[in-house]
Amino acid sequence: MDLDEAMAAHWVDPDLADEPRRAALTPRLALTHQTGFANWRAFSDGRLQFIEEPGQAYSYSGEGFDYLARFLEAKMDRPFPQLVAAEVLEPSSANSGVQLAYTPESLDMVARTTREADGSFDPDWGYHCLGFVGQCYAPGQWSAAANMAATVDAFAQILISAMQETGYGAAVTAERNRVYVERNRPRIDCDIDARPCPVAQGYG
Repeated sequence: MDLDEAMAAHWVDPDLADEPRRAALTPRLALTHQTGFANWRAFSDGRLQFIEEPGQAYSYSGEGFDYLARFLEAKMDRPFPQLVAAEVLEPSSANSGVQLAYTPESLDMVARTTREADGSFDPDWGYHCLGFVGQCYAPGQWSAAANMAATVDAFAQILISAMQETGYGAAVTAERNRVYVERNRPRIDCDIDARPCPVAQGYG
């Protein structure tokens, strides 16, 4: 995969079939939240559509991550969970503690947090369902932007792998660590301890 290739060569969401701007969508734009999509299509009249011009503005979008995942499935001819297992989880030794697709059994991996006024836990909020969108997943469904379940140990392994840049190579690591969208607030005060001050802050 090239970060700047046109995803339309392999995948076009049916909602964008007659939309010429689909040709501008690339993996880099999806990964840096610059597709121009809303966070979820439920926020744009229930269909995927552009609320910004692709590449012109930062707009956090779970839909953009799911779009990239569908492109990868089509281009690589492999289900997205298999790609993630081979390229992310196996190199980080996290496979056994991660569930990519929703199953009722994977609720056993989810921390119980209070969601209801009476103190009870609602398993449909934030994992099985995106409560703020009203979208629920059937068993076996997955999202590249939501509902991955992981044990604490497995998630720690993923974070350690990212920190140690396991399997990326220098070029991908440089792209991953690059700031694409600058933060619009002042830099943190770096005089509090001996840690080096960042040269830039923002979204990669």
